[in-house]
Amino acid sequence: MAKEFPMPHADILLHTGDISDHGDDAEIADFNEWLGEIKHHYKYGVLMISGNHDWMSQLGRVQAWQTEPEVLLYPKHLQDKVPNARVLHHELVEVAGVRIFGSDWCPWFGYAAPGDWWNMEWTQARQRVFAAWKQQALRNGSRDPVPTLAAKPLNKGIYNAFWLKLVNMMIFPGAVMVAVWRCFVLLFVLPEFCTAVPTSGAAAAVSANCGTTLLAVRRSMTKALPAARTKVWEAVSSTPGSHACRGDSRTDNSKSYYEVTAGVGSLEACQSLCEERASDCKGIEYNPSGRCEVWMRSEGIATTSTPPAAWGEFQCLRFGWPVSMLSLVEGGEDRACRGESVTDNSADYYVLHDVKHLAGCKALCAAAPVCYGLEYGGGRRCEVWTRPIMATAVVSRSLCLRFEAPANEPTVMASYHPLSGECVDDNIAGVAALEESGEVLTCGSFPSATPHHAVAWLDRQSGALRRAVALSTAPSACQVLESGHVLVGSSVGLQCFSASGVKVWELSALQHVKGLSPARGGRVAALTENGTVAVVKESGSLLAHRRFGYDATTSVELFSDGRVVLGAFTNNWASNPVQIARVEIYSKDLQTRLTQTWGHFTAAELDAARNMADTRIYSLAISEDEAYVYAAGESAGGNTIFRYNGRDLVTKTARDTGTPMWMAKSAAHIGYVARIRSSDGEVEIGTFVAPILQSKNRLNTFRTRDGGLVHDARNAAVYLTGTSACCLADRETMTFAGQIVGGYAGSDASLVVFTEALDKRLLWTTFGADRNKGKPATLALSGRQLAIGVVMNGGTAITTEMSALRTPPDSEPCGTSTKPNKDAWVAVVPAAQLLPAS
Repeated sequence: MAKEFPMPHADILLHTGDISDHGDDAEIADFNEWLGEIKHHYKYGVLMISGNHDWMSQLGRVQAWQTEPEVLLYPKHLQDKVPNARVLHHELVEVAGVRIFGSDWCPWFGYAAPGDWWNMEWTQARQRVFAAWKQQALRNGSRDPVPTLAAKPLNKGIYNAFWLKLVNMMIFPGAVMVAVWRCFVLLFVLPEFCTAVPTSGAAAAVSANCGTTLLAVRRSMTKALPAARTKVWEAVSSTPGSHACRGDSRTDNSKSYYEVTAGVGSLEACQSLCEERASDCKGIEYNPSGRCEVWMRSEGIATTSTPPAAWGEFQCLRFGWPVSMLSLVEGGEDRACRGESVTDNSADYYVLHDVKHLAGCKALCAAAPVCYGLEYGGGRRCEVWTRPIMATAVVSRSLCLRFEAPANEPTVMASYHPLSGECVDDNIAGVAALEESGEVLTCGSFPSATPHHAVAWLDRQSGALRRAVALSTAPSACQVLESGHVLVGSSVGLQCFSASGVKVWELSALQHVKGLSPARGGRVAALTENGTVAVVKESGSLLAHRRFGYDATTSVELFSDGRVVLGAFTNNWASNPVQIARVEIYSKDLQTRLTQTWGHFTAAELDAARNMADTRIYSLAISEDEAYVYAAGESAGGNTIFRYNGRDLVTKTARDTGTPMWMAKSAAHIGYVARIRSSDGEVEIGTFVAPILQSKNRLNTFRTRDGGLVHDARNAAVYLTGTSACCLADRETMTFAGQIVGGYAGSDASLVVFTEALDKRLLWTTFGADRNKGKPATLALSGRQLAIGVVMNGGTAITTEMSALRTPPDSEPCGTSTKPNKDAWVAVVPAAQLLPAS
């Protein structure tokens, strides 16, 4: 029966058992032979588990005393009979980054539920196998077998969602799944449907009892063909600027290649016109004047040309397989593509074309109905491969390329803000990298632009403005919500916009908002200028609010269960005026304080212990597992309560910097960051950002007042932005994503990276390339991308060749003023590139 299925090509084939009717050796051998005929279609091979039918013959032999029960317990009992597949026996494997758990049908169980001993089918054979297993399990320290349940049809709602959302998988009709593992494949991509099996990362848990389920798993953008409906839009040219689409050469622009539509209002609308052509859509050329060319050239779009500047900016995008992800196989040069082995080179594996250049071959791959990769012969020979490329052979002047996941994250993008202008002061209030759309979200005030105050979406590669929403007043903060909407805080309250820029709701009752927490659990916390903290649902309803009477309430964060953490400090008097920092966690209704760090000390207590140097908290971050709160602040000296665990003045968690208790220079504040347990508010570890270096009335210092703080669980790191002033250690080796930025002057916006345990400093860099002053404005981590906003007082912020636009230096006058203007800059960088190689 299995041979009647039209098997698709894919990365992995999963078979969930019942490969035979009765488990006869001849039946299993026949199935194994069939697998041998098709396994070359699956780059990472075939994974399977057994089903109950595969054990019937064996149980019969045990029943007839022809086979010892221990034989059935041998882990490779079935594996030895099916060498063309990997048989999973209660084990977890990782294939191409996918974690898959396979549990055999257990021959000692029947169709009963786990623990349903009364309904077990206690045949003599099962009793003997179970007794043998029990002895084996006791010897190995085990207690219970991995049970199975009676099979049930897949829930229709989940089945429909499976088809709608899992374009990377194919499941054959008539599939049945064990009830307890009903989401055994959905767990891999759709965790929202799965509650029975806890997991981390991508996983597929496979278990079966009866009925055959075949799964062909395709992982989009892996080392094989992107799955059906995973064609993408990508720029034909990798260089910035204006590009018009062409065929094989820059002059190849036959009108037969495309259809022109005028008056198309946006690039997205032009793309939609193309996609309506289904398989005929090969790409588009678009000009902001509204001219849209839908390209239908069967050979695809191979190259571009640069039109005259007077014609405006053109964009040329191809629609198809993402050829930007084609990589050389096994070095690639002087290599020809092969199938399963060096000698496997059937003409059925590829479609042969005659081309003028490699770009033409790539265009054919992008435009093809199926493309796993290509071979280019160096002359005019182009093979577009329609099956996975799993080997190569040495052939002079040949190139073999296949789809590979990118080795690194996207390159660094640092861009002079497109809404900025000369001789005016800009400000930036928020920034975030949007991985799915390839955009960067930012909000701020840009006096030379229209709109003046705005939420703006930028192209992540070029920094070009895609769209903007006008605001009535300057924003103070913005956050991307879990729904994808954007929440903006300002003096007029809260405003929520959709990803396309449409206002969804506003809350004007909460005015003078100065800060927003990241969204968690469908909520976000807002902080106002008068110290009010409010918790708001993403739908716009106000859940809780409370005004705190501290002298400065500086930051707020939100746990996914609704608890709120607050950062603040108070002005106190003893023999000396002093600020006392505090970090407090409150119940979700803000009425009950659950933990308190530092703030319960009085000025008199601190004065007596000579711990009176100012301490302030400015930013907070909650760890991904929510076990810790990271807090960043500063103090005017090392003899402060920051040395201690926040509960007493005895237990030290940070070293004494050896500085005077009070400093004559109040600006010389020392940056500090702590990791606080969210369960009880105790500081586990804290560190001053840098050692104190005293030299001629100058002190090494780092201020966190305008900075940001982020925890990165993926890279086990903590990112802190602040303002440095004078004499930093390691200043000659400061880099940002591999780019040297040179020295610094006082008040340079800077980034420091620590390990998440705060026991090692990994990076220190400044953003100013021209020793110009500035301040950090915002910091956010989205997936793998770290987004940073800074405001520079003239000069140049850290940048790349693509966006090296300079602002007027300090000495250049703006009209009658010689004051340097403040310019907003945005940087997006893969977080992993900031860290030293392991």
